Amino acid sequence: MSMKSRKHSGVLWIAAMMACCTPKQPSGQVAKLSASSEQKSASATPSASAPPVSSALPAEPEASTPQPEASPPEASPPEVAWSPCRTVVERAREELLERGFSPTRDTAHWLTVDAERPGEIELSIVMRQSADGAQTSYSLEIVPGAPGSLRWQKRVKPVCCDDNAAPEDHLKEIRWTRRHARQSATVSVVYFADVKTATYLAERELFAEVAKRAADKCLDEAGSAAATPGR
Repeated sequence: MSMKSRKHSGVLWIAAMMACCTPKQPSGQVAKLSASSEQKSASATPSASAPPVSSALPAEPEASTPQPEASPPEASPPEVAWSPCRTVVERAREELLERGFSPTRDTAHWLTVDAERPGEIELSIVMRQSADGAQTSYSLEIVPGAPGSLRWQKRVKPVCCDDNAAPEDHLKEIRWTRRHARQSATVSVVYFADVKTATYLAERELFAEVAKRAADKCLDEAGSAAATPGR
């Protein structure tokens, strides 16, 4: 055997001994060690997106945003002063209810006093048979009027033809008017002319009596105030 052949045989023998004698690590353990090494390497390397703490600059304070000023509240409409006439009309309403005035259900709710407009006052109730039916009403209205005095005047007229009354409804209106001390009073009753029951007639008479008496007190008080200096 030549020297070259011997050297080659020796190399093969050493390689075979290393292969049989070197212990093999399980494949799972190798993977585990590899993953652990990667984690250590990653934890030791700072993130590129996070600058070192020492190089971070202090944040500048944000400028405060100016707050809008609160707008002043809207002015509420001036309250109408309570007048002696309003007290008289409120009392007339109470008297009507106490004496049984009841042209509809819940009359106490629908019979109202309106004194929202300065110098004017109204006591009224408006009724309708249906959404598109005839409209009847009872009202007392006191408003500023022309100078001079006028006794109670009565007028009866038919009511037709508009959204509140058709010819077949046979509505009529009784209207009483009086003027005194630059005040004008109107008492109005719109009713079904074909209804002639005693109760229906009594309600019209009751309202006219109480409303006209209240109007007389208001107008006479206005006349006395105008005639008395300093009032």
